[in-house]
Order: sequence, then C-alpha cells, then structure tokens
Amino acid sequence: MKRVGYLYEKMCDLSLIRYAIRKAAQGKTYKHYIKKVLENEEAYALRIQEMLKSRSVKLSPNRQITIFDRSCNKERIITVPKFYPDQIIHWVVMLVIEPIITKGMYRFNCGSVPTRGGLEAKRYVERALKDEKIRYVAKLDISKFFNSVKPKYLMEMFRRKIKDEETLGLIQAILVNGGDQLPIGYYTSQWFSNFFLEGFDHYVKEELKIKYYVRYVDDMVLIDTNKRKLRKAIEQMNEYLRRIGLQLKGNYQVWKVFSRPIDFVGFRFYKEKTVLRKKIFFRLCRRVRKVKKTGYITVHQAQGILSLLGWLYHI
Repeated sequence: MKRVGYLYEKMCDLSLIRYAIRKAAQGKTYKHYIKKVLENEEAYALRIQEMLKSRSVKLSPNRQITIFDRSCNKERIITVPKFYPDQIIHWVVMLVIEPIITKGMYRFNCGSVPTRGGLEAKRYVERALKDEKIRYVAKLDISKFFNSVKPKYLMEMFRRKIKDEETLGLIQAILVNGGDQLPIGYYTSQWFSNFFLEGFDHYVKEELKIKYYVRYVDDMVLIDTNKRKLRKAIEQMNEYLRRIGLQLKGNYQVWKVFSRPIDFVGFRFYKEKTVLRKKIFFRLCRRVRKVKKTGYITVHQAQGILSLLGWLYHI
C-alpha cells in the first residue's frame, strides 16, 4: 500500500484555514466568542497559519458536560474542545485527510459519513430483505466503543496510510489531548472511529464473506443464509476486535428472518414494510404538544420537529 505524503503543506494553506473556521462555526454563529472569530476571520486564520508553519500548535484543556441520551436511555459524557484554536485545527486536519480515510472505507459503513447515514443503511437492509435466499439475521454491537479505542492502535493504522511525519504529529496531538480514548464531542472522533474499523469491515465482508453486512458506528446487522455461518462469523469477529482492544457485547442476537422485525437505525424492518421506531414517533408527539401548550415555537424547537418530520418523510 502506497503511503501518502505532502499533507502538512496543504494544512498551511490560508484559504483552507478560512474555510475550516467557517465549517467549525456552522450552527453556532450566535455564540459571542465565535462571532468574535468570524468578524476577524483573516486575522485568526493568519494566527493559525503561523502556528502550523512554526510547528507551535498548542491545544487547550477540554471542558466536559454530561447529557442524557434519550435514544438509548443512558448518560453520556461529552467533551467540548475550545473553538479557537482546537475545533478549527480539527477541521483543518480533517479537510486534508478525509479523502485518505474515505478511500478505503467500506461502502455500507453508514454512521457519520456524508451522503450515507441512517437512510442509506435503511435502504440496504430493505434491499437485503428482498433476497429470497436469506434466512437468518444477526444484530450486534461493540462494547463501550469510543471509550475503548486506544490511540496507540489508531496511530499504527494512520502510519500505514500516511508518511508525512508532521501530519502524524498533529493527529497524535489531537489524540493525546482527548485522553486515552476517542472523546465524544470531537469532530475528529466520528471520522477516526470509522477509520479504526476500516480493516474490520473488509474482514467481515471479504474474509468471512457475509452476504449482507451494514454498520452504523458500533451497531451492526449481518444477514445471510445460514445460522451456523453467522454464529461462527461472530466468534471470528470478536477475535479480530480483541486484537485491537475491542470486544462485542455479549447480548448479540441471531434469529430467523421475518420471525420478528429488525430494529436498526431508528426503524423496524418487516418483510413487507418499514416502520418508524415508536420512541421517535412519541418524541415527535411530545414536542408538538409542548409547542401547542405554550402557544409559540423557538428556533431550537422548530429544528427538532423538522428533524423528526424528516424521519416520517422516508417511511
């Protein structure tokens, strides 16, 4: 495999840095400290360019907040990096290395990938269920995925793709600043997590020869003709994951197709139909009732309702 070099020079390009500032600010332009940077975009871009050229990038201590994730009914710790320079540096790095990461990416790795997402996973599962030869389904996920991804394994993978030591050093600095895991809240984490499992995806599809395999971050669905083949594949997948510091949850399930629906990416898949998961529909109902009760709607509420209506549109 030919490694890629001459990446750091691209990161020092002033127009790319300005673009990274605007991308990092998307959806947050109302915050005063982001407004300050946007109003003086050229000056801040020049500062970051100087940091990169002088190899003096210093990332800031992170802030952590705890949120309750209603989709899975659990608390999550979100790591919030400073906007300047951290979030901008994250975007600068990703704008340059994204083509390298996506080049070897498995086609039906759908989580946090532009133009794919849950709807691409939905279409793939629906297509698989139309195959008359399939008989069994397996649904599994990785235990404590983001907390278990170790930077040392990730850096080994990057070194097999990138030969530019300065770029590798900047990636290493981002990983070190995030701690001994992939912090939820970093823009880089969603890309690094997919890159971390690139080899695993190809192993499942090409070595284990699973007929239909789709992954959404750490959730996976396997659909094939033989129950024994799926169970053996799960054992081999677990062995592969252990070599990179991960493991599957022990509550994976294998069942006969159409004996019950497949619950995946917010949908429930049946033989003849796909329905929205009840939790998502009830969440939409609650939000609409809240707006009706108060008699007005905020921008945040409108965004949430439109997002949930988007799910209904695709049913």
